[in-house]
Amino acid sequence: MSKKIANIFDKVVRVDNHEIPLRIYLEARNSVRVSIGKDTVLLRVPTFEHPRIEKHINYATQWLLTLNKERPEIIAKYHIEKYADNYSLTVLGRYEYTVFVEEQNRSNGTVERHSGNHLKVFIPETLPSFEKKVYIRTLLSKIISANYKKYVVDKVQYWNIMHFQKPINRITLKYNSTNWGSCSVNNNINLSTRTLLLPEPMLDYVIVHELSHLVEMNHSSRFWNTVEKVMPDYKSREDWIAKNSKFIDF
Repeated sequence: MSKKIANIFDKVVRVDNHEIPLRIYLEARNSVRVSIGKDTVLLRVPTFEHPRIEKHINYATQWLLTLNKERPEIIAKYHIEKYADNYSLTVLGRYEYTVFVEEQNRSNGTVERHSGNHLKVFIPETLPSFEKKVYIRTLLSKIISANYKKYVVDKVQYWNIMHFQKPINRITLKYNSTNWGSCSVNNNINLSTRTLLLPEPMLDYVIVHELSHLVEMNHSSRFWNTVEKVMPDYKSREDWIAKNSKFIDF
């Protein structure tokens, strides 16, 4: 069953053995477009095609079936599974949190910390199934990053003072699923909150990588020489992150 929010529809479609969340936009455009989004597959349809919406949903489903044959790993990440009512979360490879999730008749969500490292997450019971994990992820990302922001800032400053001595304008922690960090031309170091779920040596590599951009704002050989000078074993850390990246999230 689909859910209508203004000109946005949410629907779940079946792709082989996967249930895939499809977000449908009715908008001012001339053609139909299917694309891969962060948490859902996106289907953009011209407003005048609204009466034929099922036809375009079928088209999107066929597109996804083809994609699943060619790139099954892309489709697999969207497969809807009921979120776990309780599970564990490890921060920096050593701080273990037990997360309990409870649905309530409420309009927004919150996280409460109980005795020890127990986190109780409360979410609205009316959320569509495929939005629940995203909602929980957002809440946990915010509370974990708030708890460890100072630690990460101090760590960035340490690596900078020891090896780079470059001015830093701002250090931010924000959830990002597409990269681990970035460095802007304004000397802002931005790290994904997902880095907090990395073992500490891997977090150190991400920090050194971004600080190296203060020296070389590119990925040239000079950039990698800078990284290697500070962290000779950076390749093994980078390989570890590449191998385990898909398993690391809130």
